Amino acid sequence: MKRSTRYYYDPHFRAKIDREEERARHEAGLGGWITYAIHDPTREDTVGQYNTLIVYVGQSKQFGVRVKDRLRSAGTAARRPSDRIDGALYDVMVRGGVPRFRVIERASDAIASFVSETNWAKHYLAAGYPLLNKWTEQRFAGTPITRETIPHDWLWRLCVEDALKARFGLVVQDRTTGEDLVIDLHLWRPKELLRSVKKAVLERLHALGREGQVRLVVE
Repeated sequence: MKRSTRYYYDPHFRAKIDREEERARHEAGLGGWITYAIHDPTREDTVGQYNTLIVYVGQSKQFGVRVKDRLRSAGTAARRPSDRIDGALYDVMVRGGVPRFRVIERASDAIASFVSETNWAKHYLAAGYPLLNKWTEQRFAGTPITRETIPHDWLWRLCVEDALKARFGLVVQDRTTGEDLVIDLHLWRPKELLRSVKKAVLERLHALGREGQVRLVVE
């Protein structure tokens, strides 16, 4: 990290960053998956629900780590980060502000958290906030999503323990026989990524001279 950035040469600015990170660690310690809004303190809330403008809605089960990563990637950058929200946070800091991460809601599992994040994004978009969320479902207001309609592509980034907690699983179809087999996730390491489980299962099938596909099943 560049020692010439504001975080290092401006003690007052550094103190504000450190306070925001400390508050996030406290919130994370209360448990649960957290849905949060990022406020730009350098822009007035023209919509009128808050004092400062909401620019992003996110979710995380490691809220303290997420806030630290967001602030550090923007605040210690030597130039504007390319990521949409990180670039916006960099601009906030250039203007002398420190982004505020406000907890909106807590969820008990990954699917509930994704649903919460998406529906809050839709709510704020409908109200008129200029959110920088990337996922298509979070860039438009309209019908809320549910557990049943959540895009399964989102779930592949999770790990085994997340799937077990959220009560969804993996099924492999043997294309040779047409048979569906439920993958027992209890046999895998809790931190194993579902993408890795899928890859390993397909490799085992291939070693047996068979082809298959793995899909998610949400109960």
